[in-house]
Amino acid sequence: MGTDQGKTGLTPQAGRIGDATALRGRMEDRLRAAFVEEERAGLLLSAKVRSAALSVIFIWQLFWATVDGWAQVYILGLILTLLLVGLAQLLFVWMRRSPDWLNHLFIAFDCAFVGFVLVTPNPFIDAEVHVQGVVNSGNFAVFFLFLMQSTFTYRTRLVLWCGACIVATWTAVLLYVLQLPDVYSEINTELTVEAVVRAYHDPHFVLFSEWLFQIIVTVLVTAGLALLVRRARQVAMARATMERARANLARYFPPSMVDLLEYRDRDFGQMRRQNVAVLFADIRDFTAMAEAMPPEQVMHLLRRFHSLMEAQVFDHGGTLEKYIGDAMLASFGVPSEGPNDAARALSCSRAMLQAIAAWNAERRAAGEVPLTLGIGLNYGPAVQGDIGTARSMSYAVIGDTVNTSSRLQGLARDLGRPLIASDTLVARVREELGEHATDVLDGLEPLGEQSLKGRTRSIAIWGLPAADTQHPSTDRVEPLRRPARG
Repeated sequence: MGTDQGKTGLTPQAGRIGDATALRGRMEDRLRAAFVEEERAGLLLSAKVRSAALSVIFIWQLFWATVDGWAQVYILGLILTLLLVGLAQLLFVWMRRSPDWLNHLFIAFDCAFVGFVLVTPNPFIDAEVHVQGVVNSGNFAVFFLFLMQSTFTYRTRLVLWCGACIVATWTAVLLYVLQLPDVYSEINTELTVEAVVRAYHDPHFVLFSEWLFQIIVTVLVTAGLALLVRRARQVAMARATMERARANLARYFPPSMVDLLEYRDRDFGQMRRQNVAVLFADIRDFTAMAEAMPPEQVMHLLRRFHSLMEAQVFDHGGTLEKYIGDAMLASFGVPSEGPNDAARALSCSRAMLQAIAAWNAERRAAGEVPLTLGIGLNYGPAVQGDIGTARSMSYAVIGDTVNTSSRLQGLARDLGRPLIASDTLVARVREELGEHATDVLDGLEPLGEQSLKGRTRSIAIWGLPAADTQHPSTDRVEPLRRPARG
């Protein structure tokens, strides 16, 4: 099988940038949709935790309260009100009927209700209660439970809204307390530091600086939590983008190359021209074989074939360009040239033939038809880069070098050879390995010049004999990998 790679045009740079922008936009939309589910899960979690905590407090107040009678009933009623509000919120979220305005309303009600409770004495307790003391007490900390609850939603606006509701509620509490009879503070009475310390124990004294400190802490904590939520969303977005880029790289490059490319500043997808070694492999007579097989069996065979061939390409530091049914295209020297690209391509092709030989032994033992692999190898200049659109983009190596490798694979079938390599590739192997080239070139024999379909000029080629090349062998071709780069 073969395709005319040289006739495929590259996407213009401007179009590619536009496609990438559109792709990022769709990715952001998908992430936002994913966050909606996470926000819903957070709302469910916070409502459940709130309901569980209030249930425990309700039971504790029911059996171990310090008051009894109607005073206890009043306290239980307050707790039950908050519990029912939490259960209502849980129900709305669970039914997916919880719009933003409703969540904002729940938060506003919680803060206002707690503020009302703090400044409203229990009407069934006879003891004198100085509500202004609530500003000086530690009861304000209960609001931070609502702030924590809003953080679970991963919604920055909801966190900021909760902080604003706390500030508004606590401001209203202060204004209410200050207008009570005989109540005073350091803002409306000139007091020395010593007098403020003495007045702190006066039930009619409100420490304004304490209220101001609580407001400042609330603002700072709210801003910090909002930034934390925003940062978490940004990190998730960046991580998703990185993982998608890494997944795309892993489709073509071996793991070691993926690690290297991931941290490079260079845009390897940019169009550029350089020398590469190209390998084109194909299962012979696959169409006739597939006609006699169920589709499921054909798919299973192709998956096993692709898996075996991919392993050899990556073991030898190659780049997997594409699968074309029962054929595959791989390149060596992509995305950057190496000192032994041609040698690695030839070494990989031998490893492929041995892998097919080992698989054929299994197939014969299972009563299945053995497979015959044909490989074409070439070396020369080509253009590499991203092609396609944002919906369907791939990394490709394009040019006459690629087309020629496809034609050589077809010639290998016509000549009954498992492997045909161009004289250009063989010469490059000798140049790369010097006196050690004999080991990699062992068995290749010159076949003279041959005409190829679609080419006006003939090409000198080398071929591997058919005998025993696709049968089990005890000698394994050791991978010739690309040297590590810093």
